Amino acid sequence: MSTDRDDQEVIFIVDDDAAVRESLCYLLGKAGFETRSFSSVHEFCLEYDPKCIGCCIFDLRIGEESGIELAHYLNRIESKHPFIFLTGFGTVSSAVEAMKQGALNYLEKPVDPSQLLSCVKDAIERHRKSMDKQLRFIHSPIIDQVLSERERQVMNLVLEGLLAKQIASRLGISTKTVEVHKSNMKRKLGVKSTVELIRLMK
Repeated sequence: MSTDRDDQEVIFIVDDDAAVRESLCYLLGKAGFETRSFSSVHEFCLEYDPKCIGCCIFDLRIGEESGIELAHYLNRIESKHPFIFLTGFGTVSSAVEAMKQGALNYLEKPVDPSQLLSCVKDAIERHRKSMDKQLRFIHSPIIDQVLSERERQVMNLVLEGLLAKQIASRLGISTKTVEVHKSNMKRKLGVKSTVELIRLMK
């Protein structure tokens, strides 16, 4: 689905089942979204554009590959795109791992169309807010002078609503190290809680 709008939301879909990709593209395209679908992790990584507003939908199992690999990839490149996992064989352990990697939602197939659209709209709204905050604060001269690069990264993830364990997984550091950076960041900014940090950044 093509568009001339610069702010068109893009949904990246990765699933090795062509019928599923076609169904998702039809549903999301009908709702007004641009879709880009891929049958493998490799195809996605070659074509992925982290700059556009949108979100990602990953199948948990993509042929011999895993959607978790894509979550690791997004985390490594510090992508702000929220991602949603779909699976036809959900387990508690896979759900836990998905959430640890920062998944916004974990839905079992067959997915209810209205539920999926609701999740996608929520993901895009979160991404817009995240990008707005990034534009306003990540390059703020005051923030740049006060916080270290790692402290800024932790601050941005805190503002996205991630928990310490999720931040640790996203950045590849320990939960204890995250807590140290959070403490230093709050001290330098003169706030005592996450609530005060959010108010400061509004």
